[in-house]
Amino acid sequence: YKDRVSNSAKKWAVHFTINTNNEKLIYQVLSAKRLKRWRKTFVTDEKVNHYRSKMRYEGGNYIFFKSEHKDREDTSYSFSIEIPFLEIKADNIITRTEEKIKAVFESYGKTDYGILNFSDEE
Repeated sequence: YKDRVSNSAKKWAVHFTINTNNEKLIYQVLSAKRLKRWRKTFVTDEKVNHYRSKMRYEGGNYIFFKSEHKDREDTSYSFSIEIPFLEIKADNIITRTEEKIKAVFESYGKTDYGILNFSDEE
């Protein structure tokens, strides 16, 4: 048990992706605000333009990503949320976020990374 990580060093991590042409609707649905202009970070060989910004949401600042592909009709927006394992309960930012997104956007994705170790010892 000496290698066992305490629950206080664990977090639940989820990455949300929304495909839409209506960026403003994302902010309306989440009651969020983009804090910075989009900054292009790179372009892939397939001509996908990737951008990065910051978003204010539920009292926290989150890195917000955008991907534009010339052959797609919509744009992909994404962000990740992590919460401490000890704060997981029925009503939390991750479940609230998914409920808000699911109610409005047909084309969304969620990658649930589960409970991860964020110990400083590694």
